[in-house]
Amino acid sequence: MPRPLSVLLIYDGPHDDHPVRQHLKESDVDVDLRGEASLPAGLEALSAADWDAILTDVERLSNDPTGIVRRCDDAGAEGPIIVLAGPTTLHAAEASLQSGAAEVLRNDRLTPALLAHLLRWATEHTRTQQHLHQREAWLRSVTKQISDGLFRSTPDGEIVYASPSFVDLLGYETEEALSRTRPDALYADPKERDRLLQAVHDQGEVSELSITFRCADGTPVRTLVSCTHIQGKEGAVEYLDGVVTMAPAPSPRTQHLQLYRDALDHSYIPAMILDAQSLDQPGAPDPRIAYANEALALMCGCDAEALHEQPLRRVISSPADAQTDLLSTLVNGRPWSGQLRTVRPNDTPIPASWFFTPLRNETGDLEYWLGVQHAPSDGRIPSSIQEQTQMTTEGTTSLKTAVLHNLSHEMRTPLTSINGFSQILKEELAPSHRHIADRIQHDSKRLQETIDSVLRLSRLETTDVSLDRTSVDLRSVVQTVHTRLHPKLEQEAIDFSFDRPSTPITAYASRSAVTRIVTNLLDNAVKFTPEGGRVALRVYQSRNASSEAVIEIEDTGIGIDEEFLPVLFDSFTQESQGLSREYGGLGLGLAIVQQLVDLLNGTIDVTTEKGTGTCVTVRLPAHAHADSSAAR
Repeated sequence: MPRPLSVLLIYDGPHDDHPVRQHLKESDVDVDLRGEASLPAGLEALSAADWDAILTDVERLSNDPTGIVRRCDDAGAEGPIIVLAGPTTLHAAEASLQSGAAEVLRNDRLTPALLAHLLRWATEHTRTQQHLHQREAWLRSVTKQISDGLFRSTPDGEIVYASPSFVDLLGYETEEALSRTRPDALYADPKERDRLLQAVHDQGEVSELSITFRCADGTPVRTLVSCTHIQGKEGAVEYLDGVVTMAPAPSPRTQHLQLYRDALDHSYIPAMILDAQSLDQPGAPDPRIAYANEALALMCGCDAEALHEQPLRRVISSPADAQTDLLSTLVNGRPWSGQLRTVRPNDTPIPASWFFTPLRNETGDLEYWLGVQHAPSDGRIPSSIQEQTQMTTEGTTSLKTAVLHNLSHEMRTPLTSINGFSQILKEELAPSHRHIADRIQHDSKRLQETIDSVLRLSRLETTDVSLDRTSVDLRSVVQTVHTRLHPKLEQEAIDFSFDRPSTPITAYASRSAVTRIVTNLLDNAVKFTPEGGRVALRVYQSRNASSEAVIEIEDTGIGIDEEFLPVLFDSFTQESQGLSREYGGLGLGLAIVQQLVDLLNGTIDVTTEKGTGTCVTVRLPAHAHADSSAAR
């Protein structure tokens, strides 16, 4: 037999509890009612026992129902607080709903049936809350010592409970801090949250789904999530329960694939990665797609995930002989280029030029193939091998630049932290150890300069750069660069000379572009000139054509072999290569100079002699008229 409802009535004055008692007597609800005729006595009774419901008659107690509700909460009210009000205090009583009151009733409209219904609801509410609190306490006690991360969320993914292991895994200080975080902000990619919720919605439960969460400090963490939905009495999903474990360390092969994915994700060039191992499977007619970027998925008219693990023929079609030639070339680990047709659902395949190249690991084993599509803008099929080769080269160059751009951006953030913290160490360390911080700062700045060069070249190669040009006095540019590089010149003991002309030497150019040109050329001259050598910088109007401004940088350095001159301005090239190379850098400085000189409609020439030195001459238009003439 169910126990009677325990109800506390707080009122003021003798016999003020009679109306409530009479209504309860006439109702069919079994109530154990206790009345206290003052607020202090009522609060004392409230704190001394657990009550299923609390009735407060604010019309007689106070004109501040909100304050009474707060005081009841402070006294430890577990059950819902029902406020009884008269016509004069009704408006104030309704404000108490925002302070935690469960319901407001008018005394003059109270009936036995209404009071009975309200108390039954209050009892059910209280017992449900107690049950939930008990379940939550049980859940916390059970999961506290479990190493796997556990969570409970709403059907929309909002975290309502997280085990200590899950809190620690994501790097939050408290469970409350994690719960306050927006649900989509907990994932490295908000699409992963949608993928998890959709999978649970469709299947009821998922097992070891690969999900990458975002930690409190922004770093990603790869996990495996098993999740199931919990239904209520009415069959509706009330919440989701999940178990989170750290994903095992990916194999080197998987890490390589992730690196390729990161590089290609935001590329506008249709591209895919083919699994070389898929051809080893019995009955495999062609390789399977390990990854396809959004650009290719858009071309094929489908979602990128839909192409995963699909055979190559899902994307391209070709005559049998071309297919055979492609597969045999790939299996033998050689690059392939040619004409194929990109397949589109319910549409005519698009003729396109495709280029495939093998991707090998550190030991030379074939792991994947990279496939890049490059089609002419007018949609026509190239008519010659030369045109196909040119298109393939353009496509791979753009892809390389996009890869470098993405990777360089990823490296800049940690470098900023390294530079900042090394400065703090430099200030905090004892003098005898400051050289360590100096070395960290020096090397990180060197790497920062390299990354800046990569990004600079990437922008020059992948965007339609337009430089704002005006008349620039080359004398002031040289003075600025010399001031910046003066410490390096002194450190390397280089004898530097600049004969500053008495009259302005003007070029029609971008000041920032000319500054970069002079900086890179002078930096190169210093790098390849031994200690005690000489570097001379000259600017003048061309003796043969007054419409040209000339910059010359001459050094007594190591010089350049004539055989290397044809590729001197190519990206990532240096005369000394591999483990035997003597000088640092990636070989980007001169490539950037060439790009900028071309944008300024100028020319660059190099005269050199191995072991004697090098002279680099840059000619720029002296004024706008000369520039337009050069352009024509």
